[in-house]
Amino acid sequence: MKNLVFLLFCSFTTVIHAQIADMFDTLDFESPYEYILLNSDSANLWQIGTPQKTWLNDATSGVNGIITDTVALYPSNNHSYFDLQIGYFNNPVFDFNCFVMFSHKMDSDTLHDGGYLTTSMDGGETWNDVFTPLDFGAYQLDNIDHEGNFYYQNYDTLCNGESGFSGRRNWETTFIGWTVYLVEPPTLNPPVIDTLLVRFNFISDSLDNQREGWLIDDIVLCTIRNSSIGENEPFVKSVYPNPSISGVTIAFLAIEPDVALEVYSNDGRLVFTEEYNAVQQIEYPNAFLVPGVYQFVVKTKNASEVHQVVVQR
Repeated sequence: MKNLVFLLFCSFTTVIHAQIADMFDTLDFESPYEYILLNSDSANLWQIGTPQKTWLNDATSGVNGIITDTVALYPSNNHSYFDLQIGYFNNPVFDFNCFVMFSHKMDSDTLHDGGYLTTSMDGGETWNDVFTPLDFGAYQLDNIDHEGNFYYQNYDTLCNGESGFSGRRNWETTFIGWTVYLVEPPTLNPPVIDTLLVRFNFISDSLDNQREGWLIDDIVLCTIRNSSIGENEPFVKSVYPNPSISGVTIAFLAIEPDVALEVYSNDGRLVFTEEYNAVQQIEYPNAFLVPGVYQFVVKTKNASEVHQVVVQR
């Protein structure tokens, strides 16, 4: 097993300058997915289905998500989880890094009940919070949403002492990532195939506050590579609003003489492309896009930026 040298945990509304996200698997929960493992305990709340609650009542794409019960409020004194298996079986090019993106929405008792992520590289024998490196090396945490608000900080502890998400939160897109050969390639002789387990935990304390729980949708497995254009100074000032309902504005730091916009769906399809001349911002109407997560690739002659945008209705 190769060692982790970098851990990143943040909102994917952050810009990745001169880099491209290659997406290899998307879990939209509209069809069965063999690498999601639900805890078989009778007290486990996680279900795959259509949300039917007051606040947790929609999905970011399609009609299904994975949720702490599709109908009922969550009880007190509960710990529920599901695991996501990651390896060469669902991402064939874990050759230098591994990123997991997911959209989520929550209704819980703030700083008491909520969700947190843990990881295991030994088949579930030991688990570490995502703030803890799995082996050794430097890591960085940058948990800022699209409005500049901090969340899931290491001093925002839940009732069990873990750092986690809590409170009433609308849809947000978050990603975690590890770089430098997380998983051993199966071409080694003899082959050594490591599997990363990412556990999505939900926990509640002894007080029943009649809250709805945690809803997750559109889990995306990807890697991030350098753009062929090369690294350049940023030229996009902001992309807003994000999430977006009716349209997206792409604002530039200065007037751009020649710029192109490409929009890709989660399954890698090019759904829009257009070139613009002498503009300081682009108004993109997304009315024809179905709800989901999209890659907005903005290109000039000398640079390229990728922005993740969540489309809602």
